[in-house]
Amino acid sequence: MKNTFVVLFCLFVFTACQDKETVIIPSGKVKVIGFLASKKYLSDPDRFGVLKILERSEGYLDNGDRLHVKILSVEGDPLKDFNDLVQTPDIIAVISFLGSKEMLSLKDAIQEAKIPLIITTATHSKLSGIKYVSRICLSDRSEANVAAAYLRDELYIPEVTVIKDSKDVFSQELSALFVQRYKQLGGKVGLTIDSAEFDQENEFISKLIDEKVDTLYITTDAHKSKLLLEQLQKAKLEVKILAYDGFISDFLSQYPYDAKMLNGIYVVDNYANDLKLLPKAAKIAKEISKEGLRIDTYDALSYDAWMLLKQSLNACAGLEDECLNAHLRNTDSFEGAVDNLSMHEGDITRPVYVNEIEDAKMNMMVKVY
Repeated sequence: MKNTFVVLFCLFVFTACQDKETVIIPSGKVKVIGFLASKKYLSDPDRFGVLKILERSEGYLDNGDRLHVKILSVEGDPLKDFNDLVQTPDIIAVISFLGSKEMLSLKDAIQEAKIPLIITTATHSKLSGIKYVSRICLSDRSEANVAAAYLRDELYIPEVTVIKDSKDVFSQELSALFVQRYKQLGGKVGLTIDSAEFDQENEFISKLIDEKVDTLYITTDAHKSKLLLEQLQKAKLEVKILAYDGFISDFLSQYPYDAKMLNGIYVVDNYANDLKLLPKAAKIAKEISKEGLRIDTYDALSYDAWMLLKQSLNACAGLEDECLNAHLRNTDSFEGAVDNLSMHEGDITRPVYVNEIEDAKMNMMVKVY
């Protein structure tokens, strides 16, 4: 009986210790994380609130070192701003929300600085393979494959018209990869229309009507996409539309009062609004909600980048900088917002979602592994 009591007591103590959160004693040391984003991206005031909550809730490493965000808005020369940022004392890594064009211009500077950089929105394929770059968003090729397969194999669409921006490197590559994959799947690409044609509204709409276009794949930014949607609605022309990942976040950041224009549009994305958050992310989402902040795909990617970086820093405590970069680029598993994710040679392996937009939210249609 005595032995049984001892065993039960030990089990009780062990269980209590397991349930109790680990107390981290601050070391007094600070590690700076650079946050690089365009002025347009940071014009959304909710961005700062979400970052501050991340810093507050998940801002200590296991050894007590504190993580601090230094935000830099890129308004002119990305190269100058990046070089200024990496000279910040105690900086250990940079999380970037710059697009493909800006990131491509930084390739050589990143190699020279030798500071690990996590990409959250730049999807261009030429960014793969850079030693100090880890990408947690979809690549253009991955996204194009999912988009083509969904339209061809799920919706059985025989012919698609592609809307692109010939002056945007992201739009150029994504459109080209989509066309290539769609044709491989036996589909037909009827027209490829440059967004510059939107300026000739009557001719542009007449072309869609004459060609009996009923499905569009669009890779244009929020501003040009809004022009397109306005012209379609004015002409009362109903078409199916599939757009790229980040489309709804980009659109609502700039045009929050025009959300109804997006109803019925399909999007390929890293997330859907009806996904269940994992415990840590759910806790932070609750804090975000209490403070009245809006959260979208970009914020969820911020969370994923933060958790990848934090896990890698804990694994490399006291070791050289190369350890951190190695862990960021090759990690078997880390806890993201809604899934356990992994990194392989700087590119992420993650589920992809095709969603339908309704009332400014993305409802999941298909999950692709």
